[in-house]
Amino acid sequence: MRIKGSDTDELDIATRIVRSDEDIYVIQPGRDYRLYSAFDRHDAVFFEFPSLTVDFRRPPTRDELRRQLVKAIAVRDWIEAHRVDPEPPRDAAHYHDLAHGRRVGRYAGAVEALFYKLKPGTIVVAPGKGFDDPVLFGQIVGEPEFASWRDVYEAERLPVRRVQWTARRIRGSLKPELRAKFGTPNPIMQLDRSLRDQVLRAAFDQYAFEDIYSARLNTTEDDFDTLDDYHIQTFVNYAAGVVAAFEAGVRGRELTFSEAVGYLENMPDYTPELKLNINSKGYQRLLSGTITPIVVAGLMTMATAADAEAQAPSTVPNIVNTASPHDESCQIQVEERIRGAMQLMRLDEWQRVCEAARSAKRKTGLSTSMRTGRRKR
Repeated sequence: MRIKGSDTDELDIATRIVRSDEDIYVIQPGRDYRLYSAFDRHDAVFFEFPSLTVDFRRPPTRDELRRQLVKAIAVRDWIEAHRVDPEPPRDAAHYHDLAHGRRVGRYAGAVEALFYKLKPGTIVVAPGKGFDDPVLFGQIVGEPEFASWRDVYEAERLPVRRVQWTARRIRGSLKPELRAKFGTPNPIMQLDRSLRDQVLRAAFDQYAFEDIYSARLNTTEDDFDTLDDYHIQTFVNYAAGVVAAFEAGVRGRELTFSEAVGYLENMPDYTPELKLNINSKGYQRLLSGTITPIVVAGLMTMATAADAEAQAPSTVPNIVNTASPHDESCQIQVEERIRGAMQLMRLDEWQRVCEAARSAKRKTGLSTSMRTGRRKR
């Protein structure tokens, strides 16, 4: 019997595809973290340089940039001193004799990196100050621009990069080697590549990086018992098992639950590793060297969708990936495996594991960050 999924036309797998040469940057939110709340509130990152004037189309010379920076620092200090002293000159040429020193050079390098080097989509991290404060994780959106806000340097014009914040994680929950990179005097710092996987786990529910595929199943309720976990793993193991069978070349038959689990036992590479945190809000993270976690999360999203039916639909939904719209390789692989898995599922087993997933959703708030919906015509 051909298994049918939900009656949605489109599934957004929301999976960030990370190239092996991508770098991640820490943006320090100013001295003593004073810009942190503005970063969060305005969905942007910037430096403590009000009135800094640059041409985004053409990088300034180092001498030009140094003079602009010294002027911006003078304006900043004047504003922070409540404008008691006379307003500093706004002509950068006035600061020619002051534009020297290692600190100004470090600031110039930071401006060049943030506004001329970092491309849209670059992953950035903005740390909160305290052990219990959130660290912001996100991606740069769009090209550099100027902005002004009444609560930031009294609406002085600032060069900024807009950011889509994707996650907030308590600083103390992160590993010490990552926390050690926060709070440096550098306004911007490229993270060691060895730390990228830690950032990706914190920043994205689904991601693919080198030989790692990861998906996150979220829960929201305080109460979480062994039966809830059993219901979740019932779905995960059946879905992963039929994916393993598809990869093994099984075609033209329907698999019971025990048969699907048997393929997992014989093909351990397709059994996702499980990282569990049952605190409210909790999660289960599936990791594998194969694309199985993304496929399993996609099937679970279809099974628990608000308009899902017990035995519909007859077609695989169109797979899109808004988190990495220019890389179609992942969505093609996911669509092929969802299609293959659905053809190997027994209708009664699919209904049983779907009901298990829905039971877990009702009791624990089980969800993914994937989304289903109608395809726009």
